Amino acid sequence: MQLPIYLPRGYDDMDGITQFQQLLEIFLYHFQKTPEVFRFLEQFDNLVHNESVGFDQLDEVEDILRTLKEPIYQAIEKGKSDGTIRHDFNVELFYMTSMHTLMSIIQKFVLRGEIVRSDSEVTGEAQIRLVIEMVCGFIRNK
Repeated sequence: MQLPIYLPRGYDDMDGITQFQQLLEIFLYHFQKTPEVFRFLEQFDNLVHNESVGFDQLDEVEDILRTLKEPIYQAIEKGKSDGTIRHDFNVELFYMTSMHTLMSIIQKFVLRGEIVRSDSEVTGEAQIRLVIEMVCGFIRNK
């Protein structure tokens, strides 16, 4: 995945929290345009788990994951420097938790959709947007 094609014009001039939010919006973009990406990731995770694939066999996968991780860390550091992101949180814990949360909710809608009637009361897109707002709100400097 080449990240720059997903970023808006003027990305480099944005403050850290705005850059961070733009990076999270990539998840929403793929949910809307290429949901099969999340279906593939779920199937890949299941295969790796069921076949007991070792960490040493997944180095290339880790390289792909860093494609998004590094810019997110850079946006967080920029936000800490420009004052838009607070300093008092564990970045690794925050990163892993927020990424897993986004992936889980998106995979729920892509793989399972509406199960019970109440699932149709609020769209998946609205819920994903709210998760992005919540994640950004957690690190936003007040």
